[in-house]
Amino acid sequence: MGVVMMPLASYRCKQCGKLLLKATLVDSELEVKCNRCHAINIFKGADGCTLICLKDSCPHRIPAVRQAETL
Repeated sequence: MGVVMMPLASYRCKQCGKLLLKATLVDSELEVKCNRCHAINIFKGADGCTLICLKDSCPHRIPAVRQAETL
């Protein structure tokens, strides 16, 4: 089974718009200081539960019974 890569999101400084990082944040919070304007930026990741595939035909789908057991 191959590795499924999630798309990277671009995170920019809320003060000056400088690109700070490209990443996929899941169940996390990241604080980054902008090198240009020195503003502190806080980025919150997606809830991991929202990333569970619900499409029946998806080969990576975890059956609902197993989801309940692992959570």
